[in-house]
Amino acid sequence: MAELLKALSIGEIKSKFRVRLDKVVIENRAFRLFSRVTVGCLFVCAGLVSLQQLVGKHIECIVPPKEDIRPGALDQYCFIMGTYTVPELYNLTVGIDIAHPGVGTFHFDDEEESKQQYHTWYQWVPIALFFQGMTFLLPHMLWKAFEKEKIKAYCDLEVASKINLKVRSLNDNSDPEKKRNTISKAAVYFVGTMSYNNFYAYAYVFCEILNILILAFNFYFTDVFLGGGDFANYGPEVVAFSKLEDTEGLISPMDRIFPKVSKCDFHKYGPSGGLIRYDIMCILAINIINEKIYVFLWFWFIILFCLGLLAVLYRVAVFAFPGIRNLLIRRRTDPRYRDALNYVLRGMSYPDWFVLRKLNDNINTIRFGELVQGIKAELMKKSPEGRLSSSPLPAYAESDKSYKDTDEDGDVMTNLVNKDIV
Repeated sequence: MAELLKALSIGEIKSKFRVRLDKVVIENRAFRLFSRVTVGCLFVCAGLVSLQQLVGKHIECIVPPKEDIRPGALDQYCFIMGTYTVPELYNLTVGIDIAHPGVGTFHFDDEEESKQQYHTWYQWVPIALFFQGMTFLLPHMLWKAFEKEKIKAYCDLEVASKINLKVRSLNDNSDPEKKRNTISKAAVYFVGTMSYNNFYAYAYVFCEILNILILAFNFYFTDVFLGGGDFANYGPEVVAFSKLEDTEGLISPMDRIFPKVSKCDFHKYGPSGGLIRYDIMCILAINIINEKIYVFLWFWFIILFCLGLLAVLYRVAVFAFPGIRNLLIRRRTDPRYRDALNYVLRGMSYPDWFVLRKLNDNINTIRFGELVQGIKAELMKKSPEGRLSSSPLPAYAESDKSYKDTDEDGDVMTNLVNKDIV
């Protein structure tokens, strides 16, 4: 019991939802909009609808007076079997020709003249939203499987492990020799894995494209789920209707897709054994929440598609133009290490740059510069006269050696050993 109370304590709950800035980042902001923000929104929406169904009255049908019908049973029947509206009645005037949008008298026998539109989807809304949230998690889970904790491998070499929340840098060891050895190991590991990063980099691109494909699937799925053809233009129709000054005699797109009042047919036997048909009106309170949720989702899907497309275009640009990708990583490097960075980036392939950029995202700019100097030293060991071509370097396995920096500003590491980099 004590453990249960501890798990339910405010501190424990807050710790589950706390944003951990000290965690190694393996996805960019656009990717996290898909894998975290969108998933969170869909799960919250599913929870709101489920709460409405469990706590509030999601449906309430008007029971005929003096009839032997139990209201609770009638509500459950209409919710399970579904209610309906008549599309041809949407053009009639509410309060004069019909009682509510799509609710009125129509011909049962003439199928060409009248057609009922059944609404049974609202009982599946929580499950559908939860399913959609899980689909948006798929690229994230795939990327974690493809990534295989490659960046965390540098963490194990103390490049980014135990990152301080404010310092966000390499471990600030008090022993200069130990610090040099730590950076040397990371540099050796990076040089040793060059030319082996192709699958790692292109798997990320695949997951980015998969994000957009899943978004398109979810847009189409929602359109079909709501009856087909209703969700595609839902957002613009709601905005256009809200701008109208005179809406008398017009049906709101919210009322058309998410009716607040609908009809339900119920049959029972009378006292003499004859079959009695009841034409009942039901109030769908649950659609008050549904209509707002799907307006939000329509605009969020469109915004997400634009951001996802920009992310793919960005990926194409950094792949096709080395100057752009080198500029992106250079502007987040301390100026004292620019020469070393230029040497490291000279002729570097896109997959190797991608890994270096991930390290750049997880390490303080000063410490990243020190790591770049270490990589430069390892590359110079392999080619004393500099890299003359862009061909990948062979693996380098002497992971126990530490380097001695020979650049003009090589004493920067020693001078910054005991400082806090904020």
